[in-house]
Amino acid sequence: MIKHPLFFPMFFYIFYMFFLLLKNFKIRVKAIENGEISKTYFKLYTGSELPLEVDVMGRHLNNQFQLPLVFFVTCLTLLNLQVSPIVSTILASLFVLSRLFHSY
Repeated sequence: MIKHPLFFPMFFYIFYMFFLLLKNFKIRVKAIENGEISKTYFKLYTGSELPLEVDVMGRHLNNQFQLPLVFFVTCLTLLNLQVSPIVSTILASLFVLSRLFHSY
């Protein structure tokens, strides 16, 4: 059972990242099916130019695995230090909202 409210922004962000992974996959499959890129492109990432939508989504997804790793480490540290749950949850929620705004 989840007892600390800090887990909610963490879980929400994990589900959000999973959603972005699925969206990235769908965009790539669509581009391959439309013949915009070859499916062999993703073996070595060389060859033809990527369609803009595929490139933007790929870069956005890559960005979601950089700074957010620090977010998760910080949240786990806050849980271990038993910092005020209200303050840490508000700050974590603000971070997640900022990532959603970044996606927009």
